Amino acid sequence: MASLSVLLAVVTCEARAAQAAAQRATWVKDCGHDVRFFLAAQSRTALADEVFLDVPDDYEGLPAKVRAVSRWVLERDYTVMLKLDDDTLCWPSRLVIPAGHYTGWKQAWRDKNEWCAGLAYWLDRTAMEVVAHAEFTKQTAEDHWVGTVLREAGILPDAITNGQLQWIGKCVNGVRTSGRLPHDLKYRLSRAYVAGEFTPEEMPVLYAG
Repeated sequence: MASLSVLLAVVTCEARAAQAAAQRATWVKDCGHDVRFFLAAQSRTALADEVFLDVPDDYEGLPAKVRAVSRWVLERDYTVMLKLDDDTLCWPSRLVIPAGHYTGWKQAWRDKNEWCAGLAYWLDRTAMEVVAHAEFTKQTAEDHWVGTVLREAGILPDAITNGQLQWIGKCVNGVRTSGRLPHDLKYRLSRAYVAGEFTPEEMPVLYAG
């Protein structure tokens, strides 16, 4: 392609509308790149920034959702996609687009195979082509599935460095389960261009600084 075309793809579901609304009220409105929210088909009309997919809207359906997202992105000739969870904050002016095929917060499983945590990871067109045509496995964790199919295609993850991606803590269904936010949170967020996991109530406060 002649120029870089970037999509920020938020993978969400109807049950987590509060998270998506918090993202729209914070970083999405400041983003110079295209942003789309991907969820299963609903009985209502899609919002202007939403894409309805013919996939399940539950946790087990996340691999199917990410595969469908990859197909959608490829069909529209984007160069690179930043896949985001719906409980993340992003600072668009700080985005650093990596040169690799697959980049994010690297994780390792017991078998020492590595993948990028689903919080946020980059896929270029080479990686998206693999994901878009991959077969499903017994792995229902979307991020681990993506890492597995890419590894089998010879694509290994690169790590986002210099604190640019911050995994702050654990939230389940919009509720913080990891206790208080860290005492050095302000410093950590000042270095990041993506951070999570946050509750919908935390997002506007933290984004405002």
